[in-house]
Amino acid sequence: MNLSTTVAVATWNVLSTHWVDCRTDTAWVCATFPSATARRQQVLKTLCMLTQHFQVLLLQEMDLPLWRLIKKRLVKTWQGYWAYHAPDHVWQAPPPARITPNGNAILWSRALGWNTVSKSSVPLGGGNCAAQVSWRLPHQEHVMTAWSVHLEDAHIRLRQRQKAALQSAVTRQLPQTQACWVGGDFNENVASTNWTPSSSSSRKVHWYRSSDQHITYEDPAEKATIDFIFSLQPLAPPTGHLTIPLGLASTGSDHHIIWS
Repeated sequence: MNLSTTVAVATWNVLSTHWVDCRTDTAWVCATFPSATARRQQVLKTLCMLTQHFQVLLLQEMDLPLWRLIKKRLVKTWQGYWAYHAPDHVWQAPPPARITPNGNAILWSRALGWNTVSKSSVPLGGGNCAAQVSWRLPHQEHVMTAWSVHLEDAHIRLRQRQKAALQSAVTRQLPQTQACWVGGDFNENVASTNWTPSSSSSRKVHWYRSSDQHITYEDPAEKATIDFIFSLQPLAPPTGHLTIPLGLASTGSDHHIIWS
């Protein structure tokens, strides 16, 4: 099976409702979506559109209300795994303003026919957890692995430790991996990152990456290139004709959908 031509993968930070505060610097989101329910429905609509063109979706800032909607809408045709950050993580609000868990998720189409080998919440440091799922094709030994990650934003040193932990975790799985996708919101431009340093693996691999020539995150005060997919296989285009929507009003999120 030639995975490079049969599997289309996208990553997207869906913007958790808990980060939208109409009294702070995210008030611009409220100007477009005064209702949290309306924005959540727009995100769900966008996700349903993506399921028509991709087979694997790597999602960040997934919270409980949206996860429940996704499971209800897509349960017959898609499977998923959600790994939320530890309760003491800086992104989980302290009492008494405790929020529902938020974290990273992976969705995959049942039509792929893959056998799930493992689903893991992988600690990266500081309470931050990546979502990791591995599958095996019928009658084959090697596995495919996907990672959905969202690294620290404000604490640079902690983010570097998390990135190093992710590199180590990906490298440990490499000997058994036929295909691997590492995608998410890295909160920095990681275009030059080698996820499997040659010094730590005898297997020489080449990582393909999504384009680093365009903005992936924007609000009125900031624009940045921080969302990527890295793949052991050439990144496949989405199936059928697809015009990727951009902008908060079109998708419900301040991050762009990334696939190549």
